[in-house]
Formats: sequence, structure tokens, C-alpha cells
Amino acid sequence: MDWNEIYDKELFQAPGCHTQCGGYCCNNFFGRYFNFLDKNSVALPLIDEEYEVYKKRGGVKNIKEKKYSIEVVKNKFLTFYLLSCKESGFCDPHSNRPFICKIYPYMPRVDYDSNIIGYNYASFMDIFYSDEKHHNCPLVAKEGNRIQDEITRNLPKLSPKMIFALMIFDEVIRNIRSSLPANIDLLDEKDKKIFFAKFEMLMLTGRPFKNIQTEKIYYELKKRSGEFL
Repeated sequence: MDWNEIYDKELFQAPGCHTQCGGYCCNNFFGRYFNFLDKNSVALPLIDEEYEVYKKRGGVKNIKEKKYSIEVVKNKFLTFYLLSCKESGFCDPHSNRPFICKIYPYMPRVDYDSNIIGYNYASFMDIFYSDEKHHNCPLVAKEGNRIQDEITRNLPKLSPKMIFALMIFDEVIRNIRSSLPANIDLLDEKDKKIFFAKFEMLMLTGRPFKNIQTEKIYYELKKRSGEFL
């Protein structure tokens, strides 16, 4: 997987889209409801192979980062970095913004051979809208099909490690949605406060990241692609 190629190209065309929504993708629009989670920043996950390229290119100014590792099977770890961004879309340089920013508002769902079989939203908060028309991102509300088609055409074949990460992300999304079946856009202010209190507790306890079949996914990918962790 050529991460430099991904950083050098646009996966879809949407120039100036942030002017239609106040930079929804780059701001924590729901942070005012948080009591424990960061109210101001957005979290950007990068697996280690992307992070190495991101850093070699100079990264983005004023972004903090933390390193994490998940033991998938004994002595085999998925290492990733979580970037905390408060730049509100004015990332410098813009060309070094991470993959999750370049591909927002969607994240591909893939099979073991890197074929795209569907799409999730790239942000946890976006999964709680009742439908596309009520979504705060204008690309989702108006141009979702076009954006997904362009990503499907332009996204290079993914590495086994990235396939693994996307499959884990897919299961985390399902776990969050099953734990909190509400829709943000249908809640009044009182119910939003209750909803976000539940969301914070869910994330702080780490429940969505548990009971994921990491070993099964790992061994199936290893069988097809060889060792990748």
C-alpha cells in the first residue's frame, strides 16, 4: 500500500465544501454536551504504517498525538496513533492531513481481498443521524452516492494491516449503534444531554471495543496475505 500516493491525491472532488457547513468535519460540534471527553478537539486515528509516512512528510502543525497498541493475538499487536486536532479545517499544511480527513465523510467497508463492499461514516458521531437528508455534512445530504463512487474508483488496494483496521472499525461501529439506538436529529435538548451522557460512559468504559473477533479476522487475513503484524 503506497501511503504517499494516498497523501498526494484527492480521493474525491469537493472543493470548498466546508463553507457550506461551518467546517462540520473539522470541529467538535457536539463537544458542548461532553463532561469528560475533550470538548474542543476531533480525534484522528492513524495505523502505524500511515503514521510513519505522515511524520516523514512533516505532519500537521499544532496537533498532539498519543500512541496505542492492541494485542490481537499473543505477541502480535496493532499499533496506532490518535491525533488530537483543534485546527478547525485550517490544517497546515493541508496536503498532510491524515487519511481519515481526506476520506471524510465516509470510511470503506472491505472484504479480505480489499474489495469495497459498502461504507460506514468516518466519525462515530455521524452514525446517529436518522437519515442522509438530516446529516450536517452537505456531502452526505446531497452528494453521497457520487462521493462513494469516486472513492471506490480512486482508492488504491489496501494493505492487510489497513484491511484489518477497517474490519475492526466496522465492528466497533456496529457495537456503538446497537448500544445507543437513538437518532441525534430527532432528540430535543433534554434528551440530547441524556444521550451524550450515555455516549460518554460507553466510550470511557471501552465497551464498543470489546467482544470483537480480532483473532478470527487476523488469522483469516494471515492465511490470505501472510504475516502483517
